[in-house]
Amino acid sequence: MLRLRFLALSGRTHRGAACLLLAAALGGCGIPSAFYAFFIDPLIPPPTVEAEHLLTDKTVLIWVDDTLIVPAHHLLRRELTDQIGRHLQGHQAVGSLIPYARIVAFRQQHPQSTQLSIQQLGREFQADEVLYLLLDGFQLSHEAGEGYYAPQISGSAKVIDVATGRRCWPEDQAQRSFSFQGTFQQGRRDQLEDRLVRETCQQAAQAIGPYFYKHQKAR
Repeated sequence: MLRLRFLALSGRTHRGAACLLLAAALGGCGIPSAFYAFFIDPLIPPPTVEAEHLLTDKTVLIWVDDTLIVPAHHLLRRELTDQIGRHLQGHQAVGSLIPYARIVAFRQQHPQSTQLSIQQLGREFQADEVLYLLLDGFQLSHEAGEGYYAPQISGSAKVIDVATGRRCWPEDQAQRSFSFQGTFQQGRRDQLEDRLVRETCQQAAQAIGPYFYKHQKAR
């Protein structure tokens, strides 16, 4: 495998490797260290991270609580629920999910649902566990200058067992805090806002989802 890697290197890559080895040697790193970093380390697969909690045999309700966001954003709750759900399903990390259409109907029929406990919400949907996300911050800032926008969301997440009402994730703390900010983009707010919110919710899903399935740690 290593020999094939050598044969595939172009003349430019050879020269680059030679320069790297020379620079490392002159800089005190030593040729063996530079050789390892350039040729060997890229061939080593990244470490595998075990799931912190498994949802694979559970019926899960993803409940996004945005009562602390004033004014409420019309897209944030739905998009975050959908993005996390699709991410978990795409990695076969959940048994089944309560459809978002049922959640919307329930909220409309029960305006006081925000007063229910997480365990009560789970029972209403006959779920096994509730992945509960409490959002405590949302803003669409333009600190980079007028006409530049980037959404930022923050909050915390935890999983509650419906049968017992106990927290089953995370085990080492009351909840797992998170904060995500999208990249600044230029344009009119009314044209950018929905797309930026979707992208930031996707970023949140890609960060939260791996807690629930085995995955390789990014280099």
